Amino acid sequence: LCEDTDTVTVENGLFNMNMNWCTASDIDGKSLWLGIAVDGDSEMEPRQPIYPVPYAWSLRPGAQINESLDGSILSISNNSATGGTGLSAYSLAGPGVWGSSVGIGVKGTSLGGPGVYASASTGAALAVAGTGVITSTARSYLWISGNDIRPFHESDGVIIDADTIGGAKIYRGPNPGDKNVMLPITIVGPLYGQDVTLTELEIYFVGDSEFEGITAVLMRRQTGVCATSSCYETILYDTTDHSCDDAVNPTGCTVSYSLTQNNVLTQDSGILYLTIELTFTGETTWVEIGGVRLTLEHD
Repeated sequence: LCEDTDTVTVENGLFNMNMNWCTASDIDGKSLWLGIAVDGDSEMEPRQPIYPVPYAWSLRPGAQINESLDGSILSISNNSATGGTGLSAYSLAGPGVWGSSVGIGVKGTSLGGPGVYASASTGAALAVAGTGVITSTARSYLWISGNDIRPFHESDGVIIDADTIGGAKIYRGPNPGDKNVMLPITIVGPLYGQDVTLTELEIYFVGDSEFEGITAVLMRRQTGVCATSSCYETILYDTTDHSCDDAVNPTGCTVSYSLTQNNVLTQDSGILYLTIELTFTGETTWVEIGGVRLTLEHD
């Protein structure tokens, strides 16, 4: 591949010289051997293998590393306990790091800080193309204010007084019997290309006494626009009684439901319908709905 001849000084059998005529294109990771001949003699035997240390030369501009491995082709570790990065990449114009793969193109893992950190002075710090899908195992939470509570039927006679902290106090009104109220929910369906999965519903409430409370909860996901039962899927239907006496629980109570069926919101189906049935002992007794929280998962 290359050769060089130098006059060297030998001390105790050791000498140093530079192979000036060998370039990075010669030492590129393939198996190499070094042959030595002294002062016109024939080449010494055996040739000396050149071990992988010079392979770092292959990480020159434009270098390509091609291999078929079950593990990582390139693994970088920074074991500093005070900071530093595993990989720092900079580009004046194009992407700092570009990953393309049938599996994971770029993977970052960290025990402390971000596994992958993106920063930009202008433009997008993180850009996605193709499907545009961004996946995450982190949960999201949607809060729905109790101020949005409304009667199921206008003729029910239910009286609803919104408070100044996001809830609503609901009175039975003059007409006897349990009453249904509705809480509209507006929510994003697929988020960054991922379907949203509802995994938990929590209702924050308190009653005038132990005899006022929740007697049924119904949540549905609309699948079309029609007047028949074929246009929705039931996510939750619970008829368990729940009470929360204001005198005993001045900060209120929480009813939690695990959502496991028909709970994926897609681009074609995501309108939600939440009805809460309330019971009262009299015209002026009340139940206060502070709000509702939905847990969303995306993975």
